[in-house]
Amino acid sequence: MQKKDEKYFLSEHHHNEDGLKRKTDSVIYNFVREQYLKHGLSSGNAKENQYISVFDFVLQEGHFYKPQKLTRTETMIITDVTLRPKFKPEANACFYNSQLVVLEDAYHMLQYVEGFANNGSQTVLHAWCELKGKVIDITWKDENQFRLGMFSEKVGYYGVAIPTEKIRERVFTKENAGSLIDDKMGEYPLLRKKFSK
Repeated sequence: MQKKDEKYFLSEHHHNEDGLKRKTDSVIYNFVREQYLKHGLSSGNAKENQYISVFDFVLQEGHFYKPQKLTRTETMIITDVTLRPKFKPEANACFYNSQLVVLEDAYHMLQYVEGFANNGSQTVLHAWCELKGKVIDITWKDENQFRLGMFSEKVGYYGVAIPTEKIRERVFTKENAGSLIDDKMGEYPLLRKKFSK
């Protein structure tokens, strides 16, 4: 007999491991699913919120990203942002780095994404940017290069694009660039009501 949480999970969440083509995506999905089942009711004000945990939020609203090559124009947009004087990414600061890139994007083409990613060894809460559905990760590197569209089979991304207004609100009111979906200090504002993109 399945537990109540597992029945809810299986009926409410549309992702199914069988439909995942990349092995790393299955690893991420299974991690998030296990964490949802293990800790689902322990994050935020679960009874009052639309989503009972960060894991629930990503499972319901997130999607997987696949490696895709950037076009010449997309490469130009990223180059423009990364050559700006304010752009100084910090090691192990994915939330700060990704929020900075989006706020510095003069073309307003980049979106901020939070979710879970696997860097080849473990699945963690992570932030990156998206440009027309392509991963722009300026925190994790491959061969000393930022991940711009392409990434290896050992790497995977599963997340939710967050509106830029939410980033501005967070950065300018709280003056920090932490996680927006795992915002314990702010009592999980993105988990409270149905997410609208």
